[in-house]
Amino acid sequence: RCHQIAMMHQGEFIARGTPTELVKTMRGQLLQISTQPGDSLLQTLRDWPMCETVVQIGQHYRLLAADKTDDPLDLDSSLRALLKDSPSQQIRIEHPTPSLEDVFIQHTGTEKPTQPSDHVSGHISGHLFETSWGEQKQLEHTIYTDNISCQFGDFKAVDQVSLTVNPGEIFGLLGPNGAGKTTLIKMLCGLQKSSDGNAQVIGYDTATEKRQLRHHIGYMSQKFSLYRDLSVVENMHLYSGLYSIRKAVRKQRIEVLLKQLDLAGLGNRNTLSLPLGIRQRVALACALIHQPRLLFLDEPTSGVDPVARRQFWEIVHALAGNEGVTIIVSTHYMDEAEHCHRLGFMQQGRMVTTGTPDQLKQQAEQVDGSLVTIESEQFSEAFEALKSEFSNAIYYGRRVQWQSKTPQQDQNRATEILEQSGIPATVGCHPLSIEEAFVSFIQHDLSLQNQSGAA
Repeated sequence: RCHQIAMMHQGEFIARGTPTELVKTMRGQLLQISTQPGDSLLQTLRDWPMCETVVQIGQHYRLLAADKTDDPLDLDSSLRALLKDSPSQQIRIEHPTPSLEDVFIQHTGTEKPTQPSDHVSGHISGHLFETSWGEQKQLEHTIYTDNISCQFGDFKAVDQVSLTVNPGEIFGLLGPNGAGKTTLIKMLCGLQKSSDGNAQVIGYDTATEKRQLRHHIGYMSQKFSLYRDLSVVENMHLYSGLYSIRKAVRKQRIEVLLKQLDLAGLGNRNTLSLPLGIRQRVALACALIHQPRLLFLDEPTSGVDPVARRQFWEIVHALAGNEGVTIIVSTHYMDEAEHCHRLGFMQQGRMVTTGTPDQLKQQAEQVDGSLVTIESEQFSEAFEALKSEFSNAIYYGRRVQWQSKTPQQDQNRATEILEQSGIPATVGCHPLSIEEAFVSFIQHDLSLQNQSGAA
């Protein structure tokens, strides 16, 4: 949203310019590969000779290809040939605009870390668990709730939430502060009693079997909750004892987690002396020591740098894909929400809607339209010329934009106004981001509640 950006790394400016200028500095070609749920293409894509970096984001793979050809169609053909034996029957290849995170990671040169002590590799070479939950007898749903509510006096923190989450699924909870996300998570953990309705988590009734349930769930809080005067290994031993893990098993589990989470050289370091990104990995290791079937992550990457955040999510995808762990994520980062297989938008204790990120964006676009955008060096003058005609136009950095149910008509009218004003500009239309979809759903829900209250 800024007019100008300066990117810093290790005390130096590594790139400066407008958001548009910085995006143009990306070397190589960015591709997005979309597949059917459950298909894993990560290792296949990593082995492709043209691949520089690849990251999984939900059911999409974001791949940066080496800049060895000027023709994107050549890349697409080569990639389709690589994936022709893939089990997925529906592979879609797109060429998205790079994000500023893509630009930053490439400029820092940390896609392939040179300092293991500062960044996790993100490439898990084996299993974290002795036996994958995906290989066990599958539950129909890891989480099933039927109109659960939680009331404190006259205040309803959670209001008749019905929800199902499937085994091995990454489910994200989004909502403003006070929406009920934390209370709902406490209810699912058996820490908060329901006022109404019922819930089953991993087959256990959260009201009557909470003691049994707690041995099968892991929790990682937003704030670092480990003992800072203990070493990494000492914290892991402490958590092993809290979960009653036999001493004969502890050593092997700790060694596996240290190796796979790239913490092996840090076992004797006090957690107080570690960077925030590494502390989060230590917290994750402690949450996984008892090999839970369900993992709760409460804003897990708050304050973590973009490189460590991206690599943390690689671990989360490996847990869901390789180990069959079901993961519930509470986050305020809208771009981070794209990593989830499905999302739930919460507002005033209610679950407003659920769906995949793509489904929610498409639904919001069908209701409120797509995004009309104006790119111009004279963006302030463009805004002044357009605001009387388009009352919902806003600044977005050096861009002017608004959501429209008649995007083509608005583009034609905006082009006409700008030409008459002598303002050179590029007028376009873009699909909604998850942030715009979220705002759309929340505003419609508030409008419905206000109408209901007035009635």
